Amino acid sequence: MEDIIGNITKEYKDRFGTLSIEEYILINKIAIRAVNEFGFTDLIGLSLDLEYIHAKNPLLLNDLLYAGNGDFAHDMWGINLHFNRETKSLDNNFLPRFSV
Repeated sequence: MEDIIGNITKEYKDRFGTLSIEEYILINKIAIRAVNEFGFTDLIGLSLDLEYIHAKNPLLLNDLLYAGNGDFAHDMWGINLHFNRETKSLDNNFLPRFSV
């Protein structure tokens, strides 16, 4: 089991430069919350968007996961509206509240 986790961790570090397995897990929990509580429908797409954003503009992932509904919704809907999948960046000067 450790070898499998080690391979997953290495794959994500190679892909994003700094993403650890713990960050990957938090990102997926955030995406699951967005789907369950706020009507998002693309769990995988949202997870990938968050991974790209976190790699370029680190997020306070634990704080975001446990944020109140208003702050959580602000960041999730803002990311949904402003993340450009072609450039892999946030447009219109959107800055999530839970950015570092």
